[in-house]
Amino acid sequence: MSTTRTITKQELEEHNEDNTKAQWIAVDGKVYDITDYKHEHPGGEDILLEHAGADATEAFENVGHSKDARNRLKSLLVGELAGYKSSSTDEEATSSSSGKEAASSDSSMVKILLAVGVVVVLGGIYFTKIAQ
Repeated sequence: MSTTRTITKQELEEHNEDNTKAQWIAVDGKVYDITDYKHEHPGGEDILLEHAGADATEAFENVGHSKDARNRLKSLLVGELAGYKSSSTDEEATSSSSGKEAASSDSSMVKILLAVGVVVVLGGIYFTKIAQ
């Protein structure tokens, strides 16, 4: 079993955009080395560099990264941020994402039912006029 390295906030801050050797970000109390990955990042390296040397949790969660993106972070792990207090957990983020998907699905169903209802009403009016 490997031990996890503890990274101080000061050490994280030293690995900012201006550091020519390595850039780190923190997400949910874990510190990741984005030095080599930033060139592969689908959203471009600028957004990563903007958060280098800092806690990027809010920005990371606001984008709504996929499970693949979350899994990719594991290979970039440097250690854990000392004294980090989580305001949300991965489970909350996942359930929030699932809730959004369910709400979107419910919204689509309402639209479909509304369209079917309109067609039924218009059909009823049409056939009533034909029958007269």
